[in-house]
Amino acid sequence: MRRTIALSLWALAAASCASAETCNLQRVAELPVQYMPQAGLIFVSAKIQDQPIPMVLATAAQSTMIDSATAERLKLDMRPVRNLKGQSRSGESQRVFEVLIPEMHVGTIRYTQYRMLITEVARTDAQKRNVGSFSLNSMNNADFEFDVAAGKVKAFTPAPCATSAPWASDADTVPLVETANSHHMRVDVKVDGKTLRAEFDSSLRRSALTWSGMRRLGLSPDGDVETTPDGEKLRRYQSFAIGDEEIRNPRFGVVRVVETWSANGGTARRIEMDSQPDMYLGADWLRAHHVYVGRGAKQVHFTYNGGPVFEK
Repeated sequence: MRRTIALSLWALAAASCASAETCNLQRVAELPVQYMPQAGLIFVSAKIQDQPIPMVLATAAQSTMIDSATAERLKLDMRPVRNLKGQSRSGESQRVFEVLIPEMHVGTIRYTQYRMLITEVARTDAQKRNVGSFSLNSMNNADFEFDVAAGKVKAFTPAPCATSAPWASDADTVPLVETANSHHMRVDVKVDGKTLRAEFDSSLRRSALTWSGMRRLGLSPDGDVETTPDGEKLRRYQSFAIGDEEIRNPRFGVVRVVETWSANGGTARRIEMDSQPDMYLGADWLRAHHVYVGRGAKQVHFTYNGGPVFEK
């Protein structure tokens, strides 16, 4: 039976019974996280050379990064990568640097002699509050449990036996879609009744459709789109569904996926559209749910924690 979450009324269903089957999960790391309402993002506690560095949890990022201003403040030796140029999702040109970080702590994880790429790009005032992003790619074969409400993200050894949520037997379960890049966390969802492929991207404060996803719905990226005062493009849809959860009248952002890199100063090659997701499930969805991404079982389990999921 499908349950519907109305945007105007929210009810928190009590769901906490232990799983009938016992699966011995072996935890390998734990990250303290905090949802910051003003930024609309999930931050992870990190330290570089004993200096606290606020980092956005970035589930879709390929690598951990800090900005050039932070690297300069920490007196890290930034070396230009001369044969590499970058371009952001919004099409901004980026200079690329490389640094070697002697020591970095993220939760219970300790990195030494950590090599990191750094980009220098024009940033808005809102972005300047975020000086780094932490990618889970260094643990790309792990199972992950996201419990933002409890302030924790846990990593486990992949467990084929994790066929239900460790905290509730009645959690929704959907297949984890495998891709060539193992760090992707993708699932199939439905928007306005049509199936789209979505990727968890906690670095986005608002869930968004890509141009590819909008075209799959027969929509123009520029049609019926409203623009917020800060320049964000939004569009309202009739429904969103994942598993047995359905949300009526959600409003999503619009993302143009352009991330490209060019070597030796050559022309950047754009990633083929079919390799990109149709949608990104952002920090708004993740903070409202308790989620287990099981690479071992190739399944995603989730329960609704309460509160609004998508902004009106």
